[in-house]
Amino acid sequence: MSFKIFPSANAVGGENQNIFSESNLASLTVPGARNYVIHGLEMPFSAQGEAGQPVELVFSPGAAVIAGHYIMSYEPPTVTLPAPSLGTHTFHIFLCLVYDSLNNVAGAELQYVVTLLPSKPLPPAQDYIYMGSIINTGISYAYGSNVAPRTPWPGLTDTLSPRNLYYATFFDSVDGMTKTGTVTHQDRHVSLATAASSGASATLSRKIPDRMTIYTNEPYFIRMCVGYNSYSAITGYAGVGTPASKQFVGISYRDGFIYGCSGDGTSLVETEEIAMAGGGSMLSATTEVCITVSKGKIVWRATDGQEAMATTYLPTELGDRTILYAEVKTNDAVSKSMALSYWMVAQFA
Repeated sequence: MSFKIFPSANAVGGENQNIFSESNLASLTVPGARNYVIHGLEMPFSAQGEAGQPVELVFSPGAAVIAGHYIMSYEPPTVTLPAPSLGTHTFHIFLCLVYDSLNNVAGAELQYVVTLLPSKPLPPAQDYIYMGSIINTGISYAYGSNVAPRTPWPGLTDTLSPRNLYYATFFDSVDGMTKTGTVTHQDRHVSLATAASSGASATLSRKIPDRMTIYTNEPYFIRMCVGYNSYSAITGYAGVGTPASKQFVGISYRDGFIYGCSGDGTSLVETEEIAMAGGGSMLSATTEVCITVSKGKIVWRATDGQEAMATTYLPTELGDRTILYAEVKTNDAVSKSMALSYWMVAQFA
């Protein structure tokens, strides 16, 4: 694995420079107090090696900025993980700057921190980007997730300008929302439950105020956290717009699996599976999905899942002026339910 770094001590004349030094130049090149990926550097969904041997996790080539330093890898960067073993562990991957004895940047490398599910990792001491995580299944590594921040967008204060918006809720209340079925506020989420009859559904939705909209030809972003309590005889949706209008971008759920879902007013289509969710008697919202719509492309990223992309069937308008739509439906004479813990939509037009 080899990363090229600029600026570095070698690039600007060594550690004895008083003016044109690495630290001074880095402070000029940094575009804000943020580390981010410019392109590439994506983790695979799964990785497997020879039995009993370490596994090489191969990322795609790409570029990033960390602490004002431009980092480029023309070859696929790798990090070597231990041989898979019994027990469920999560390997959290960080892209870190490496410093020499003079505290100048000497390079960059991928590092990992291991935790038991669902513990949070202790980040490295040096400057870094958290790239995502992958799970040791006992026989291989799977469910690689890409959660690194991408090329920076305007800040939230920009949403106060016309044509921009930011909507967020932790579902502390569902007042003002349209509800069908049984909608109940819980301690950490809101639950939607259907009646115990085949074909019954429960929905929760919120229309956008007048004089506001989502401009579908400009970038916008969606972040949600959902959960389901059954693997069978259940379907669902969550996103902006509505499935009925087929002007929609979000997720669909079917029998234990979450898919990316979108429609352009004529058809509603799904991506491949991006995450597993559901099962068990305890209903909770634990599956996070982040969606970016930009430059004629939709990208779905599921935490503890995988990534999917679509370049067709993008919405041309905000379907039914709905900024939040969630639905669960039972296909059996048994009540089914879903949970939502947070919901965020932003656009910087």
